[in-house]
Amino acid sequence: MKTYPDGTAMLSLNPLAMRMGGPREAVWHAIIRKNFGCTHLIVGRDHAGPGEDQHGKPFYDPYAAQELAIAKQEELGIKILPFQMMVYLENHQRYCPREVLQGD
Repeated sequence: MKTYPDGTAMLSLNPLAMRMGGPREAVWHAIIRKNFGCTHLIVGRDHAGPGEDQHGKPFYDPYAAQELAIAKQEELGIKILPFQMMVYLENHQRYCPREVLQGD
């Protein structure tokens, strides 16, 4: 079968260890996934980020990887799907993007 039927999707997990390379690693992940035939890549908050530096500050901006990957998606030929930080709203028993709540 050359393509999957309309209305279907395939989730493929590539056993690739994170190297904590930040935004450039997100682009590298997109290249690898594209080479494996993927058409889309979910890039999360602080994707492949090493966390905080020795002073407790984030090494990269939390959405820097998404911004770089989105800027390169046309050149790479893979659609980047940014995924925002989610929080659980206990009183509503559901998850919601944190950015939606920051206005409240």
